[in-house]
Amino acid sequence: MTRANVVWVSIDSLRSDFLQAYSPAGNRFTFIDEMAERGCVFENAFPGGNWTMPSHATMLTGVDATSHMIWTWAHRFEAGTRTAFDHFNEAGYSTGCFSIPQLGSLFSGSAVEFTGSATDPRLLKCIGGDKPFFVFWHTYNVHYPYGMVVPKDYNDATADYDHPSRTLNYIRSLIVGGRQELVFDSYRREIQNAARFIRVISERLRSLGRLDNTYFIITADHGEAWEPYTSFHCNFTEEVIRVPLIMSGPGIEPSRVATPVSLVDLLPTVLELCEIDPGEAADGFDGQSLVHLMSSAGDFDRPLVIAGPDGVRNKHRYLAIRQGDWMLISSLGYWRESFHRVNGDGRSENLLDKELSAGAIRLLEELRAVVQRHAERVRSKRDTVVELSKVTEKKLQAFGYV
Repeated sequence: MTRANVVWVSIDSLRSDFLQAYSPAGNRFTFIDEMAERGCVFENAFPGGNWTMPSHATMLTGVDATSHMIWTWAHRFEAGTRTAFDHFNEAGYSTGCFSIPQLGSLFSGSAVEFTGSATDPRLLKCIGGDKPFFVFWHTYNVHYPYGMVVPKDYNDATADYDHPSRTLNYIRSLIVGGRQELVFDSYRREIQNAARFIRVISERLRSLGRLDNTYFIITADHGEAWEPYTSFHCNFTEEVIRVPLIMSGPGIEPSRVATPVSLVDLLPTVLELCEIDPGEAADGFDGQSLVHLMSSAGDFDRPLVIAGPDGVRNKHRYLAIRQGDWMLISSLGYWRESFHRVNGDGRSENLLDKELSAGAIRLLEELRAVVQRHAERVRSKRDTVVELSKVTEKKLQAFGYV
């Protein structure tokens, strides 16, 4: 039997509520929504990190940030870390990674046959070969600055936001000044561009006779927040930590899953869909396959882990532990935490300043225990952390990536 192919799409900074599949009002129908109509839509998906590096490291290894230890642009995987590319390469697949360079370099030690940018023609070569293929495609266009151009008469000196980028200061001035729709329009336009590219790949696969045997995984590493005086991401607002997750392909019936899931579950899920046995590596996964949730209602009541800073200028490592409608945000570097209930209006204020019910106190202690286990894991791996050389880090800094 011919192995199924995989096109794994990560649209950087894509909010689920800007897709018609999640929020019909005000959103245009795109090819992503068309894929959602014939696939499985996960309504409550959460990333493994609140920014690019830890989130992608989590989804492509099946382990949390406290295990892979990718916390900054300068971090790299410990020798021997197996990624999705390694699993699929060992199963006889052609593997391709098409992304921004600083993300692609994270997987330079993995078994990747074809590499390049999101528009590199080698992508077509990868999907057009004789072997089954696994392609990871990542676009940064939906990430700020969303293709926006700063007007010549914009005065950067009046910005409330002191980012070195004049464009980001301009976007922030629009948000603070109540002119968010200009930002939203550009954001939606970039989503439409990403959707058109996915359609091009789909049509190419159709012409090759490979579409019906290809799984599409469409997701994002994090969302985006446009509240005044809040960083665009690198925080734990609902807009940032709720991401789209759509799967379509052979055997997946149109369905919707309300159960909260994590992107740490993606690698085990895709391996099961393709009938690839990860062997002993499965014992090290923090994630679990979601395949059974696609065909029947299931209960996956477990804490989900989201890692990253709590504010773009904050260098401390935080974990948000999400279980149902509750979330504990705790620092791993020093004692700071907040406890929240989440509803349709977003997360509550810090409930640690309020009197808690007995049930809430029990849950709080359970979530604190989860944080403690992860903190112990981080301490045990301190000596294994791999960082880029200072020279390479300075080059990344020059480009604004560190």
